[in-house]
Amino acid sequence: MHGIRNPLNLQEMASTTLNPLTETMIREGMFKATFPEARYILDLLKAINAVAEEACFKITPEAIAVKAVDPSIMALVDFRLEKNASEEWVLDGHEELKMAVSLFEMLRIIGGAKSGEALTIAYDPEERKVRFILLEATGSKKRDIYLNTLEDFEGKDVTPKVEFKAMASLATKALREAVEDCRLFNDIVKIRIDPEAVELSARSDEGNALIRFPKYSSLIYELEAEQETASHYSILYLSKMLKAGLSLSDSTRIDLAKDKPMKIGFEIPYGKLDYYLAPVIRS
Repeated sequence: MHGIRNPLNLQEMASTTLNPLTETMIREGMFKATFPEARYILDLLKAINAVAEEACFKITPEAIAVKAVDPSIMALVDFRLEKNASEEWVLDGHEELKMAVSLFEMLRIIGGAKSGEALTIAYDPEERKVRFILLEATGSKKRDIYLNTLEDFEGKDVTPKVEFKAMASLATKALREAVEDCRLFNDIVKIRIDPEAVELSARSDEGNALIRFPKYSSLIYELEAEQETASHYSILYLSKMLKAGLSLSDSTRIDLAKDKPMKIGFEIPYGKLDYYLAPVIRS
């Protein structure tokens, strides 16, 4: 598979990583998960924050997941990380737990994590606090930070139901560069997929940009289209999504239908990261 990075290295690290909560009693009703690379979790949170400022995570014995929309309801993020991404996963006394948090505050807490630091997240729904424990690889330093949670919130599922007409998987870096080239002339990009190529274009009174990826380009990993399909999208939103995705995956999958929300997906180990972006309808 193209583009799947695995920064977790769980088998390699399992025998050497210390558990920063070994001295802490986890009582019934709490959730706890330990991840060997705090900076990877930081990148995942940044990806969610590309769309949402707050998130209500659903935690089950199998995974942690969230669907969140931006305030303008132009974009949606659909994220899931399975327990296999962790070294330890404990959910005691619940089939499902909800944890509502400010992503801005979570990013401030984990943002200073160093390479190789492990992260443990422990949530006590009775105290309504999330505990973040950052432990250096040598065990020589441990940081303990607590964050108050928000009131639980959860809107109805607004995931678009779209019958996509075209799909392409291509290099994330190249796609992001193409979007930035289009930004030179407009804040809206036209994305077009046909059986032979993927094209991005933008124009203004000052000039225009056209970037074409032929089907047999080394930057195209997969392309499926029976006929031409094209729509226009906000560069502001798309740029944020691709910036977040670039740190997680070398490949991006886009699913397209005319004047319908586009799906942008990134392959991540033990999970999924998908965005939906509403079209800009041109008269």
